[in-house]
Amino acid sequence: MRSDVFQMSPELDALRPKVMAQTATKEESTRYHELSNQRVADILSTPADEIFEVKETQQAVPKKAKIFDNIICSICGESVGIARCVEVGGQEVCQLCAQNQK
Repeated sequence: MRSDVFQMSPELDALRPKVMAQTATKEESTRYHELSNQRVADILSTPADEIFEVKETQQAVPKKAKIFDNIICSICGESVGIARCVEVGGQEVCQLCAQNQK
């Protein structure tokens, strides 16, 4: 979201800590919610092209991730990626179960 589109209200900023700490008066809490609801309404009614800036990325797309097969841990029965398994006593187990076997 573009930072220059919606400026925070100083009044809303001042009321937020009181409301979150539950030390605000009923009037302060009501005013906070009025301001907060108005901010949401403003954002929702603003056209997307005024809020967001779409442009080409400067970063290259990452390489496709290698997908590993899953196996079932012979102790807990959970499915786990084979790259995350440990052999304990001739059985493939997840790392958590391997730690608990020590």
